[in-house]
Amino acid sequence: MPAILKGYIDRTFTYGFAYHMTENGPEGLLKGKKAVVISTAGQSEQFLDERHFVSAMRDSMDSGTFGFSGIETAAHEFFYQVPFVKDEDRKEMLLKVKELVRKI
Repeated sequence: MPAILKGYIDRTFTYGFAYHMTENGPEGLLKGKKAVVISTAGQSEQFLDERHFVSAMRDSMDSGTFGFSGIETAAHEFFYQVPFVKDEDRKEMLLKVKELVRKI
């Protein structure tokens, strides 16, 4: 994730706010909240899938960050080769984002 987002999460998803410890281990305190994650990449889906990067990104955000805090990931959309696609493809990506937000 971008450093500025990582810094924000590190400073706000803190003990006592986002989670606390119980006798059974950590418990998320942000239950009932939902997140929509949009990830962009410069590489192709195939390149990233073959190296298990997509699953790593999904797991670290959806389970590791949000799930740990009790937040449900309502959607996680990936867009690939963003810097290299044609304008029409980029516009299609933006339409997908618009539709995703509209559904929420």
